[in-house]
Amino acid sequence: MLDFYALEDLLTPEEKEVQKAARRFLEKEALPHIRHWWEEGVFPTHLIPRFAELGFLGPTLPPEYGGRGFPAPPTASSPTSWSGWTRG
Repeated sequence: MLDFYALEDLLTPEEKEVQKAARRFLEKEALPHIRHWWEEGVFPTHLIPRFAELGFLGPTLPPEYGGRGFPAPPTASSPTSWSGWTRG
């Protein structure tokens, strides 16, 4: 994945592991179906509970509220990590 702005350098080792886990999950669970979902105009709402189980929702929330307690990033780094799985 190209990282023109070196955003990955801003991530902690734990955040990099979450990024890798998200990429693996999306490559397995979403990539094979993206074209169909796009053509049908549907959103894969069935994946939302899995996102939560894997800790991808609310990463900046404190652990006592179900989050990971990550600091809020000064940039939107998550979408850049997802950009690689949208190319076909």
